[in-house]
Amino acid sequence: MKVPFQRATADEELAKISLFMLKHKSDFNPAFTTLDMLEQLYTNMTQGYLHYAMTEEGRVVVAGAYYHGTPEKQFADRHVVFIDYVILDPAYRGTTLFLQSLQHIVGWVREAHPEATELRLKAMSDNLRVCRLYGKFVQPSYKEDTPYGEMTVFCENINQIVAILKKFDRL
Repeated sequence: MKVPFQRATADEELAKISLFMLKHKSDFNPAFTTLDMLEQLYTNMTQGYLHYAMTEEGRVVVAGAYYHGTPEKQFADRHVVFIDYVILDPAYRGTTLFLQSLQHIVGWVREAHPEATELRLKAMSDNLRVCRLYGKFVQPSYKEDTPYGEMTVFCENINQIVAILKKFDRL
């Protein structure tokens, strides 16, 4: 199933993504409250880049956000792109939609931020499904404690990820 991906910039797009993320906030982090998710979305909208895919009927089925640089370094580490999340509608898990999402975001990053050489993703360490999924594309590098629990940080050279993703082009 192919769905078109795009960067969210218009108010209507941001509203649809916000409603999708509020509905799926426990997929982002089981400990998140509505206020936590709203704070997260505000940060994504003001300091990051939101991308999404919608069905022909106008239903958001995937939302993702990334930062050029990392929030911990006040985005000064411009060689890093940090993908904050890629959340899929549960009905689309187990499909190639996550792969398409990652291909879209990495392609966008290479075009918009050619100076970026490293890609990072984070997952709750106890979320084995997501850690296994990320581990197919990016190597786990270290763990960090957050107010919501331990996170595993995955890091890889962007060119290496592009090479890995090219293997899946025929899917």
